Amino acid sequence: YTEKLKSSIKQQTDFLLSEEEDKKIRTDDIFTSATIQRGPKHFKEPEERRFGSRQLDEIQASSKKLVNCSEMFVCPENDDQKSTASCTTNPKSILLTGKAGIGKSLFCRMLVRDWSHDRLFEEGQENAKVPDFQFVFLLTFRQLVLPEKKRLDLRDILNRSSLLNEHSVIDEPLLQYMIDNPEKLLIILDGYDEYKQRKKITGDFETRYSNDPDEKIPVPALIAKIMKRKMLNGAVVLISSRPGEAEELKKHVFDVRCDIQGLSSQQVLEYIENSPRV
Repeated sequence: YTEKLKSSIKQQTDFLLSEEEDKKIRTDDIFTSATIQRGPKHFKEPEERRFGSRQLDEIQASSKKLVNCSEMFVCPENDDQKSTASCTTNPKSILLTGKAGIGKSLFCRMLVRDWSHDRLFEEGQENAKVPDFQFVFLLTFRQLVLPEKKRLDLRDILNRSSLLNEHSVIDEPLLQYMIDNPEKLLIILDGYDEYKQRKKITGDFETRYSNDPDEKIPVPALIAKIMKRKMLNGAVVLISSRPGEAEELKKHVFDVRCDIQGLSSQQVLEYIENSPRV
């Protein structure tokens, strides 16, 4: 099944989604920049809403740059922020923030694509034992906007992953394997800020329903149970959101928080130098 899942992801993430078929851009050619922060901290929005490259350079200089995506999923042995984060095991909850249109969804697609090509983790990566993800599911909150009376179970919601095809649908025996081995799952929930029933996720709405993965319950309750580890406890869950809406999740302590930012002056120069000439 893992190979079928990887094949489906490869096919559907090769190019960026575009309305103009003659202007396809390969996902692998896109450059993104992110910083990483460990522990239950929260980034503060700049006092000035409109700020230029100099302010952006200063912000990035004070943050730890995310050199490789895999850094989000491992606990380094030598890290200045380790004591603050109490980092003794690999992170299980990750918050990815960034302003509107800055590339959060693209970053999520690139993570999934890197996994499908076996390049999410480098060979012989130092400082930590990398997680063995056998299953990676990308769910967008836009897909989860369903009628309030609509109810799903755990298998239903995983099968709504945007990158599945007819060959990678989850059946009951496979779901049971995932329930028994949750540490082999990476679940990405993209676009929290776009979900209008967010209060039902952050509140106690889900406590009205059972933690039974086979029981069909309202979608917000199901999402909350996955986020709060009442289902698939042990899986790695990554949530992306705009910074403002992400503050609604402050009661949920994340092991790692990452922030996607614009390009600094130096990165702009690097990007231009490495871009193919037309």
